[in-house]
Amino acid sequence: MMSLPKFLANWTLNFVESFNYPNEGINIPVRKYIESLGNLAGKKVLDCPAGDGRATYLFRKKGAEVVSADLYPEFFKLEGACQYIDLADPLPFADAEFDFVICQEGIEHMQDQLGVFKEFHRVLKPQGTLFLTTPSLSHIRARLSQLLTESDYWKRQAPSELDSIWFSNKSDNRMYFGHIFLLTISKLRTLAVLSGFQIQKRHRSELGTTSIFLLPIVGPIIFLTSLLSYWHSRIKFKYSKSRDRLRIAKEIYSLNASFQTMICKDIIVELKKGRTSHESFEYLKNL
Repeated sequence: MMSLPKFLANWTLNFVESFNYPNEGINIPVRKYIESLGNLAGKKVLDCPAGDGRATYLFRKKGAEVVSADLYPEFFKLEGACQYIDLADPLPFADAEFDFVICQEGIEHMQDQLGVFKEFHRVLKPQGTLFLTTPSLSHIRARLSQLLTESDYWKRQAPSELDSIWFSNKSDNRMYFGHIFLLTISKLRTLAVLSGFQIQKRHRSELGTTSIFLLPIVGPIIFLTSLLSYWHSRIKFKYSKSRDRLRIAKEIYSLNASFQTMICKDIIVELKKGRTSHESFEYLKNL
């Protein structure tokens, strides 16, 4: 177990470095990610939900063939079709059809999130990439807001039918949920693993001012409780034949106690398609 002086030294260093994080929303990290991919000629991309088409535009500039889809395709502003897709339904695409899937601010609206992950996994080619963004329930302000009002922001009441069922207009029969199904980073990781993905890389997002302000007060408590729960897991799995259990416990600790988790408003992850459905099932059976 980490000694107290070493723990405090690491925490102080990480606290200072946290102020070097960029203060930017999801648009800049998404743009930087797409621009970093090089020439995408011959690659096929699914942009869903496509929104007004910002990601589609950037992928097209890189030479990719892009299929744009959304529950509200009329919001799409680019030339070319944006087809209607409801992520609550199976995707109308063949297995292993896409090299990339990009899903911005969509998964938090979905009731069957595991089903959506599995569909993205199905339509991706082996070693294909899912790039996903979603508001985070893991930063400090959101954690405390959950304690106080059971919402992600203390000024809001807990989710209800008053503001958690969204329509584009009063005459529209297309209904989708608001931020009822927000995710923590640990839950997102679990959904990814269960559906055959692995987190390849986390990307930084906009910093939460309140979370930064509360970091020196609440951060040490989160670190210590995360460390204690990790140590409890180490004891629990000490005699387990599966070394994966200890590895998973360490991954959860690292995610929960990281500064990126505690001060960034959004979760932005690059997920790699790894195991097949059968391999994922066998892996889970042998844990």
